[in-house]
Amino acid sequence: MADDVDIHLVLQRSAVGIPPSVADAVEGAGAAARPQFSGTSDPSLSTFWLVRVPHENAAGLVDSLRQLPDVDGAYITPPDEPA
Repeated sequence: MADDVDIHLVLQRSAVGIPPSVADAVEGAGAAARPQFSGTSDPSLSTFWLVRVPHENAAGLVDSLRQLPDVDGAYITPPDEPA
């Protein structure tokens, strides 16, 4: 999965888990989502998710996610080092 990138996804505070519209967009891009802060009981952290997506689908998925009403923010994680 060297050609995969992470997208940081922030859902609205009212979301519980991944809303169906978000799940459909993620699955349609060949991606997988997981909580960014798993194992915590702090509900304020439950809106933060990481989406692992093939590089070639990342920009399109971010654009799609930003259009959804349940999404407060989505961006591609910058690389650790400049290219």
